[in-house]
Amino acid sequence: MSNKVTIIIVDDNEIDLMIGSRMISRVDPNIVVKLFLSGIALKKELKEQGDEILSSGTTIFLIDIYMPCCSGFDLVKDIGQILAEKDASVVYYLLSASIDTSDLTRINSNAKINEFIGKPLGIENLNKIIKDSQNG
Repeated sequence: MSNKVTIIIVDDNEIDLMIGSRMISRVDPNIVVKLFLSGIALKKELKEQGDEILSSGTTIFLIDIYMPCCSGFDLVKDIGQILAEKDASVVYYLLSASIDTSDLTRINSNAKINEFIGKPLGIENLNKIIKDSQNG
């Protein structure tokens, strides 16, 4: 695998997707950005084209916690099951404009989830996410 980074944003808010995409492009125009309005759309894409999506190197998932189809926690679990057989370098961050302390407890107790990031996604957080992904 190469050192290329792909960032996948899953959020039911189109404005958050657009802002996230633009900010990532400003931080590093070489990062591949994929946007999904639902976990259902992401799961379908991973099942159909997972190898292609993951072949670029590190894949960072930025997932909204509160979505109508499924929670960010459920989506992390589902992605893990889809990717179980693949040799993929993936990192998960859960996003939300508001956070419940029980959600923070769930995030901290889930070894798959790197951390919680408050919305709106800022340049400082993006720089940290990208730097952390490159340091392995």
